[in-house]
This record gives sequence, structure tokens and C-alpha cells, in this order.
Amino acid sequence: MPRQFSCVVEGCDFTADGVTEEEVLEQVQEHADAEHPDMDVKESMVRENIEET
Repeated sequence: MPRQFSCVVEGCDFTADGVTEEEVLEQVQEHADAEHPDMDVKESMVRENIEET
């Protein structure tokens, strides 16, 4: 089942989509590194907020 995560930063409209949680996690980490380098992204927080679509 497809999965999705939306960036939690106010005003940021980034959404990661993937078939697996690992695909979504990879996209989120790349986004965070590029757009929010000052944030410490916790894998557990991302996993808790991935939604099935």
C-alpha cells in the first residue's frame, strides 16, 4: 500500500510518496538535508507520521 509523509515545517509543501516506509524515509532525509539542514530529523518521528494512502 502506498505511503506518504508531509513536511512538518510551516509553509513547506513538500510531500514524500513511496511504496515502502524506507522509500519515504530516504526522500524525507534528502529533503531535510537540502531544505532544512538545521533540523535534526528523527527516523522514529517520521515513521510515526507516515500515512497509508
